[in-house]
Amino acid sequence: MKTKEMIQRDQSICAFWRRSLAFVIDLIILGAIGIAIGTALEQQLAILGESGPIIGFLITVLYFGILDSHIGHGQSLGNKLLKICVVNRAGELITPARSFARAAILAIPICLNVLYLPMLPALVQLILGLLFFSISVVVIYFYLFNRNTHQSFHDIVTGVFVVRTNRVKEPICSIVGQAHFVICSLLVLAILCSGGYVIYLQHQPANVATMTMLTDLQTDLTKIEGVDTAGVFVGNQVKSNGGNTFQNMNVTVYTHDPKLDLMATEDNVINTVLEKYPLASHTKEIQVRIVYGYNIGIAKKYQTHVTAFSPANLGRRIRAIENTIF
Repeated sequence: MKTKEMIQRDQSICAFWRRSLAFVIDLIILGAIGIAIGTALEQQLAILGESGPIIGFLITVLYFGILDSHIGHGQSLGNKLLKICVVNRAGELITPARSFARAAILAIPICLNVLYLPMLPALVQLILGLLFFSISVVVIYFYLFNRNTHQSFHDIVTGVFVVRTNRVKEPICSIVGQAHFVICSLLVLAILCSGGYVIYLQHQPANVATMTMLTDLQTDLTKIEGVDTAGVFVGNQVKSNGGNTFQNMNVTVYTHDPKLDLMATEDNVINTVLEKYPLASHTKEIQVRIVYGYNIGIAKKYQTHVTAFSPANLGRRIRAIENTIF
């Protein structure tokens, strides 16, 4: 049982809502930095395509890694405004090495959940996706439910706490309840089992040929002039009235050229899809998305030209423009 003195010391840990507000302020600041960089280097960032979140990841790690260490007195700008700071269990400011490690874990759910590296095999991409998603789930879980020490996963791994600035240098005695580790282990196990099942399905003989064709199709789409990267998704949908299922196909291509001839590119994409993936002719609808813009994790700006058509009637196409700024 804790003594009265130990409980008094643990009161130095900042409240959940104060830390949350500080984090929101930091995210707004990072977003502003991202928008400024995007405005100045829009076309250069567009070249990165879906690899762009690496830029935001590095900026986030630098921001928190420097400011939350003793160099920044343990205070990001949000922490400074809310009068809280980052310390170790002894109540001391932390080293840059520990701060950068902590920031790298935190930056994963902020930036890397949407990361796509086209040069990597699909299996490696899936494994990375499962890893990043698992880390994100654990970070969020501890942040919301660890009420004893108010540490999230990145704090626990690096042995740090967020405390009020007027209680710095006070040792911290509270520990994380073991039940949280059990629950997180079960969550991660469920995620990995789900991913393993997806891998199992992809490697079934009936699906291998289809997956190979889709992978080859993505490669062929990147050979179209002006196209940097491409993604293809085929899935089933259920009609709301009759309950019958039908197959749709979504093709997304990314370009760094703001003056790309959209109609010509659209025709090239459609012709490539129908030529290289014969099963496309049996789908009810194919949607082609031509995307120009950037996503660097902490900010994104996209303009998307969307075309929907039926393979049975190529002349009838429904077009729309979507703008995304965040």
